[in-house]
Amino acid sequence: MRRRNLLPEDAYPCPMLTGATLDHMTINRTLEEAVRQADYAAQRAAQLEARAAGQLMGIGVCTYLEPGPGPTDYAQALGFTYEQRSMQRARVRLEIDGSATVFTSQQPHGQGHETTLAQLAADELGLAIDRVRVVHGNTELQPFNLVATGGSRAATLASGAVVGAARIVRDRIAAVVADLLEASVDDLELIDGVARVKGSPTRSRSLADVARLSVLAPFTLSSKLGDGLDVSFDFETPDGGWTQSTHICTVSIDPDTAEVTIVRYVVVEDCGRMINPAVVDGQIRGGIAQGIGSVLLERIVYDDAGQNRTTTLQDYLVPTALDVPLIEIHHLQGADQGLIPYRGVGEGGAIGAPAAVTNAIEDALWHLGARVRTQHLPPSHILDWIR
Repeated sequence: MRRRNLLPEDAYPCPMLTGATLDHMTINRTLEEAVRQADYAAQRAAQLEARAAGQLMGIGVCTYLEPGPGPTDYAQALGFTYEQRSMQRARVRLEIDGSATVFTSQQPHGQGHETTLAQLAADELGLAIDRVRVVHGNTELQPFNLVATGGSRAATLASGAVVGAARIVRDRIAAVVADLLEASVDDLELIDGVARVKGSPTRSRSLADVARLSVLAPFTLSSKLGDGLDVSFDFETPDGGWTQSTHICTVSIDPDTAEVTIVRYVVVEDCGRMINPAVVDGQIRGGIAQGIGSVLLERIVYDDAGQNRTTTLQDYLVPTALDVPLIEIHHLQGADQGLIPYRGVGEGGAIGAPAAVTNAIEDALWHLGARVRTQHLPPSHILDWIR
C-alpha cells in the first residue's frame, strides 16, 4: 500500500492540497532501505511461525515527512508570513584570547544546540570546538526572534545565521592577516586558531593576535576590519525542505498478561547533511522514547470531579531504559538543498514512533479481529482483544 501511494521521485516538485510543495524527496528510498535493514520478509516468515506456536508477534511501519522547517509555502499554508517563522539572527564575536562567542536566540532544552552551533562556528573560523562558547537564554545579550526554538527550525535557520556571521568574521580576519603578511586573501587558510599562508605555515598570525590588534590598535587595521570582529547576521532561506523517514517496529505480546515488548526498532531517515551525527541520533532516540511512552504508558486521567489523578511520575508513567529497545538508525542523504543543507530532526522520532508501535500491536492482534482505533494501549486494553 505504501509503495502504491508514495509518489515516484520524478513526480516532484508536487503541490499538496494544503498548499505546501513537496520537493527533493527521498521518502521512497527510506522505505526500501528500512525494509532491507529490518529483514522485513524474514520477519514476516517468523511471524507466521510465531502464530502457529500461539505467540503474538507484530510488525508496524510508519513513513512520514517532517517540515524541517519546510519550504516557503509551508509557512504560508500555516497562516504565517515567511519572515515571522523563518528569519533568524545570530551574533559571532572573536574574543581577545582568540576564542569565539556565539549568541543565539535559540533556547535549547536537550536538543544539542550548544554543540551543533559551536561546531559550525568552529569550522568556519578554524578553531577547536572547545574554543567556541554559545550564549543563550539571556535576553539582554541574545538577538530577538519572534518564534525562537520550535518547529524543527534550528538546524536550517539558526545554523544559517551562525554560519553567515562566522563567515563575515572569517573574511575580515583573512583580510587583516593578508595585509599584515603581504599575502593574497586567497592564499590564506584558518586552521587551529591560526591564519596562515598555504604551504608556508611559518607565515602566520594567530586569531588572538588579530583580536588584540582590533582592540589595542584598531587604527592600524580600520580599513580591513569593516565594522569589527563582532558581527550579527540575519538569515532566511527560501527552502528549508523536508526531513523524511521510515520506522519499522517489531513487537511481541504476552498472550496471558498482554505485556508488549518491543523486540526490534529500525529507522532510516534523510535530514540532509548532518552537522553532528551523534546529536541527530540522540534526537531520534529521544523522540522514539516519547512515542513509545505515548502508546504504552503515558495518559492523563481525571476523576468525576475533574481533578487530575496523574500528577506525579508514580501515576503518570514514562519510559525508562528498560522500556526503550536498542534503536537501529541508518542515514540517507539526498542532494544538498538550499543555501544551508541541514534539516531539522527535533520532532521526527516522536512523529513516527506512535504510529509504528500502534501498527505493530494491531498487526500482532489482526488475526484475532483487533482493529485498533485508539493510541493509548496498556495491557488492560489489549487483553480485551486477546480474550
